[in-house]
Parts: sequence; C-alpha cells; structure tokens
Amino acid sequence: MRRCIVILYCLLLSILIIGCGAGEDKEEMSILSKKMIVGTDIKKEDIIDFYYTEENINYDAFYQRYRFYVENDKFKFFHETRERKDDYGPCTAADATLTGTIELTDDQWSQFYDLINGGTVRAREDSAESGGTGPWLYLYWTNDKSKYQEFSFSSYEKQKEFVDLCISLIPENNSNNENTAGDNSEDMTPKAYPVVSIGDRTFAIEMDDNSSADAFLEKLKSDPVEITMHDYGAFEKVGDLPWSLPQNDEEITTEPGDIILYQGNQITIYYDENTWNFTRLGKLSATDEEIKEILGGASDITATFYLEWTE
Repeated sequence: MRRCIVILYCLLLSILIIGCGAGEDKEEMSILSKKMIVGTDIKKEDIIDFYYTEENINYDAFYQRYRFYVENDKFKFFHETRERKDDYGPCTAADATLTGTIELTDDQWSQFYDLINGGTVRAREDSAESGGTGPWLYLYWTNDKSKYQEFSFSSYEKQKEFVDLCISLIPENNSNNENTAGDNSEDMTPKAYPVVSIGDRTFAIEMDDNSSADAFLEKLKSDPVEITMHDYGAFEKVGDLPWSLPQNDEEITTEPGDIILYQGNQITIYYDENTWNFTRLGKLSATDEEIKEILGGASDITATFYLEWTE
C-alpha cells in the first residue's frame, strides 16, 4: 500500500512538472510572437537608438551601417561604408571608405521618425543576422526590456525612403552636389578616425568632445596601443594605459560600448550598466548584442586601439 502511494505521488509530481514546463513554453512563444507598433506602442520620445545594417561577405564584399540615436539630449546620425572591390569579406574597419557622425535638427529627426512610424518591433531572435545581406534592423527604446528590438518597416517604400534620407544626410554627398554646381575646391586632407580591434572584430569609435578624448587621439597618432583587459564586475573589461590622460570626471550611468577613462591611467569598455564618477572617452559603433558577444564572460581580451586614415 505504501509503495502504491509513493508511485502515485511520483506520477502526480511528474504531471505537475510537465504542466509547468508547458506553461513556460507557451509564455515564451507568446513573447516571441508579440509585436509592438511604432507610433502606437512606441512613442517618438521613447526612441533611443536605431540601427540599419547591410553586409555582403561574398565577392565584392561591402558593409553599410546607418544609425540614428539620442546622446546627451541631442539627435545624432552615424554612417559607415566599407568596401572590398574584387575581393571577399567580411569587411573590417580598414576597408572603410566613408564614415562620420552629424548632429540632426529637430526636423531631420522628425523625418526619420515619420519613416519608421507604423513599423513593427518584435522579440529578437538569435539567428536574426545569419545568412543573406540584410538589411538587419534594430530599434532600442525605453521599455524594450532588452527583448523587443527587431524592427520591420511598414512598407518597402518606407524602407527605400529611409535609405534615401540617410544618403542625403551624409555631408560628403551634399559636398559633391555643390561642387558640381559651383567652383568649390574639394578638401583632400586625410582624416583620422579611431578604431579598436578585439580578436577578429574591428569597431569604429565615436569619440566624445572633451580634453580627455582629444589627448587620447593625440597619443594614438604616435603609435597604436595594445592593452590586455580583464573582466571586472561582470559588466566591464578594464586594462592599464601606458600613459596618463587628463580627467573630466562626472557621474555617469554606462551603456554597452562606452569607453571610459578611470583614474586617469586605466581604460574600460563596458558591456553592461554601472554608475560611477569617471570620464567617458567615446563609444563603440556596435549593437548591444555585438558588444556583449565580444566582451561578455570572464576571459581576458586583447584590445588594440589605433587610427585609420581616409583620403
């Protein structure tokens, strides 16, 4: 009799566990199938960051990224073009032919918003960027819960208009048009932009406007700097600089990709949040997921900071 009771108890426990598991699976499926609408569920003021990326790693490889984001209450637009003519990819920062960041007017930000308005956002999938050339689209907003970020335009026409807007915002394109109409001379002075290589990945860096960032760039003009960086706190990688830099400390809550100067002689790259007094040097041009993939975990990394030059 006692044995029968034990067997019955085990059967009931198994049914309960299976039922809970099924409930969790249904909840997960519900999350994955849920869609948010920009303009209805996601307001204009909720938008933090938007990425549009195309990439071809086959013959005549190319990489194109457009990014609209809010930084220090200012609207920004970043663009980067990489090309490998008559060669295979993937393209790296060394293949960059055009890159830059501009501050947007309120009207330009509204143009961007009008084009994504009505688009849908759903939960990210791990395989979202596997295969094909894209585009891969991600929208970060205040209540995305680090989950609802994969974006789709409301129509193909809106997507084409978005690309046209991005092209029109690139200053070099406007300069070329002006030079065609007038007799303006073109500035052929080479320009330097900072990058960091970690493993087989290379990221452009959007530098902050402060004396610390300026001093860091001046140091890189002499030689690249290779730094072994250790994990700390499960939210950052930190390493020693070979020289000291001026500090402009203020209380900051970091975001993934933030490059921070700590105590004037250490550099850190964050892949999660932390609040403290330190100086921000810049930010990696990459999605949160790319940053966490390359930086997350307890292993040390080797980061090489250097300058690329454009003609």
